[in-house]
Amino acid sequence: MEMLTKEKLAELLNSREMKRETLEINGLGAVTIRELDGLQLMELNDTKGTANQLILLLRYGLVVPEVTEHECAELFRKMPREMSEIAHAVFSLTERKHANEPENK
Repeated sequence: MEMLTKEKLAELLNSREMKRETLEINGLGAVTIRELDGLQLMELNDTKGTANQLILLLRYGLVVPEVTEHECAELFRKMPREMSEIAHAVFSLTERKHANEPENK
């Protein structure tokens, strides 16, 4: 097994991109989402309450339009079906990415 160097680590980090997708949401239009990174997943797991987790998931995963936590709460309050669809897509994109990564052994 090849020894990991700082240069190789920098190369790996620079080659990793956050996956993005554009979704067409009925009654809302097109939005762009991205997968969550590892720190965001940890924060999501540490967050208490389903509503707070959904808001955080939307805050991090919805990139176009970019929204604040307060705006996410308002969107979810007034458009629960649409925001649930977006949140599910962000989570699915994140899970697909992590499921496809090889485990380091």
